[in-house]
Amino acid sequence: MTLTRTFSTLAVLVLFSMGCATAKIKGTEIDDTPENRSIVDVVERYRVAVESRDAVALRSLASQHYYENGGTTHTSGDDWGRPELEKVLARFKDHVKAVNYEIAIQTVRVVGNRADVDYEHTWAFQYTDGERDAWTRKSDTNRLELIKEAAGWRILSGM
Repeated sequence: MTLTRTFSTLAVLVLFSMGCATAKIKGTEIDDTPENRSIVDVVERYRVAVESRDAVALRSLASQHYYENGGTTHTSGDDWGRPELEKVLARFKDHVKAVNYEIAIQTVRVVGNRADVDYEHTWAFQYTDGERDAWTRKSDTNRLELIKEAAGWRILSGM
């Protein structure tokens, strides 16, 4: 085999492998598929709604079956659902005065009509505590669980 033929073969292999690479959604390492794009869009709408303190938008993103386990799996005493979400959203709107919210999606996993979105988030918010306003800043990881309903993807837990 000649050197020219070897380089030609390598060039074809490189071009072929580039053609097989899956495009990523901008700013993520998530494969750019229609389903992933629609899920990432829900997460971005969630981020914007939190940052703008838009309880109506947050409510519209939540599934009617929304459920939180309160961070514990061994007891259901601290679990809550959609009715309590309404109370949380009202307190959020009343007590949080300003929010800066950043989300970096790490993974999206879809199984049937369910999806898990793992992400890192950083937020700074100004809140009212009694008669004084204060700022706090935090970083953490979280998972949003989504469910595909007739109207599209909705958040099932993790807000």
